Amino acid sequence: MRSLLKNKTIVYFPTKVGKYCFFVFVLMMIKTSNSQNLIIDGSFENPTNCPIYQDDITLISNYFPVSISPNIFNFCCDSVNIISATVPNNFFGSQYPRTGNGYVGQGFGIFYINMNDSAIIDSSFLLAEIIGISLTSNLISNISYCASFYVSLGNRRTNIAMDGISMLIISDSIPEFHWEPLLDSVLIQYPKMEHPQINNPSGNIIDDTTNWIKIGGEFIAQGGEKYLYIGSFKPLNETHWKFIKPSEEFRETTANYFVDDVSVYPCDAPVYFADAGKDTCISLGESVVLGSPSREEYLYWWSDGKRAISNNGRITVTPTQTTTYYLTQKDFKFDETRDSVTITVGNCNGSVDYSGYDFAIYPNPNIGDFQVRFNTAIPEGAVLELYDLLGRKIAKYILIGSDNIANISGVDVAPAIYYATVIVPNVFTKSVKMVIMR
Repeated sequence: MRSLLKNKTIVYFPTKVGKYCFFVFVLMMIKTSNSQNLIIDGSFENPTNCPIYQDDITLISNYFPVSISPNIFNFCCDSVNIISATVPNNFFGSQYPRTGNGYVGQGFGIFYINMNDSAIIDSSFLLAEIIGISLTSNLISNISYCASFYVSLGNRRTNIAMDGISMLIISDSIPEFHWEPLLDSVLIQYPKMEHPQINNPSGNIIDDTTNWIKIGGEFIAQGGEKYLYIGSFKPLNETHWKFIKPSEEFRETTANYFVDDVSVYPCDAPVYFADAGKDTCISLGESVVLGSPSREEYLYWWSDGKRAISNNGRITVTPTQTTTYYLTQKDFKFDETRDSVTITVGNCNGSVDYSGYDFAIYPNPNIGDFQVRFNTAIPEGAVLELYDLLGRKIAKYILIGSDNIANISGVDVAPAIYYATVIVPNVFTKSVKMVIMR
């Protein structure tokens, strides 16, 4: 995302899409492969060297720039220079990765001439950095693929936001762009070509600098597609954009977007959800195995509500007291699921069977006032603990009331998704998602 003025380009896209034939056994091999995401390192975790100063995307295997080079940012960078590749604070804003330790940044610029303090927009083109990625294998004809990526607008050195961000997957690589000066302007060529398969909806201007916004969809492959590009593939007069900061006296306006969690996979690929295991009882000093063996392309985070424990799919614990363990898992397409398991430590003889025991939160969503409705009378000693999505305990409430309903009111937390965990000491623990709105 270096200065877009210093890297004027002519944009050219080939129109030919190669046609390939694949035998049935190739399809069977892909369907049975453990690797589902056709993108290597879609969350930008493993640069060949730690980025220091706006280093380009070639530090990530199978990634390449098409014109002006997108940049990578990573926690491994410890530079104190504001123009460095540090995370979360860097030259283009402040943002934490959606997953892991890194992300990519790319810029989009509109060229204009400032005359008499009046910005005259040249509507012929939008100058864009393009992220190029080589897929691990060619796409199969007539197979349905799902694809997605996440973006967040940088809050520094950015004065516009736009909607024109897409993903294009084709069989031929796009040649390196070049530029030619033409009457103090730049000529951008847009020959006819297939439309990008995955598009941010027209008019949906992405101006969120806090959250990661998903752009995704589904498409049928023509066959032989090998190269993926993330960028803008339409001229400015077809792009919706707006100023989010006053226009400065530069010859360009710029939108800098962070990109993370890129995925392309067969839509029928099997997906496994977080499974921490079954609640169980052990004697003091015993160990118990939780979870399941780590799967390829899955990420795991275990916590006991107080500290991080492990990043493996399966762990062995030896609690000295009754403990609830929380598992957060991201799959090959970077979707997150959660589960928890409670290990009771004590005399396990004659333990009560609570397999038919249950409760519900009503209403859900709510504004901080809700009921816990049990399918039996409220158990003695029952409490509700509220956790955020990172497994941090926010609050704890003693559950009392009449019959089977306990009322909770005045929960003062930020609007978000939380986990409401009901605990009956030594016998029962269960968590459900609860949405708090304002």
